[in-house]
Amino acid sequence: MKRWILAALSLSLILCGCASSSYKRSTERGEIYKISLAAMLDKVQRKDTFAVMLTQTYCGYCQDFEEMLTAYLKDHDITMYNVILDEEEATPQENLELIRPVFPDFVSTPGIFYVEKGVEKSHLKPKDGEIDESLLDEWVQEYQLDRKEESNE
Repeated sequence: MKRWILAALSLSLILCGCASSSYKRSTERGEIYKISLAAMLDKVQRKDTFAVMLTQTYCGYCQDFEEMLTAYLKDHDITMYNVILDEEEATPQENLELIRPVFPDFVSTPGIFYVEKGVEKSHLKPKDGEIDESLLDEWVQEYQLDRKEESNE
C-alpha cells in the first residue's frame, strides 16, 4: 500500500511539475525600448508587468548584455525596457534614491529585473560573473516572458 501511495504521489508531482513549466513560446522578434527612469517608475505605480534593464552608456557589461540580448530577441518575443542611467538629468545618488525603493538590491549595471503588477518579482543576477544566453533563457522561461498570445481564430 505504501508503494502504491508513493508511486501515485511521485507520478502526480512529475505531471504537475511538467505541466506548470511548459507553455507555448513565441518566436516573433522581441524589442528593446528606451525609456526614462520617470517612465519606468510610472509603470511601477500603474502596477504594470514588464521586464526592464538599468544600464549605462559606457558600461562594458551593459554593452555585452545588450549585444547578447539583441541576438536573443531575433526569435524571442520579449519586450525589454532600457533605462540608461547616465542619460538621466540627475546625479547617480539621486537615481539610486529613486531606484532603491523599487529594486532594493540594485547595486550595479546592468540591472535586469522582472516586475509583476508593479512589484519586483525577480532580479536576473550574473552566474560566475556573467549573464549568458542560457541563464537569460532560463529566466525568460521561468517567468514566461516570451509566452505566445493565444489567438481567437
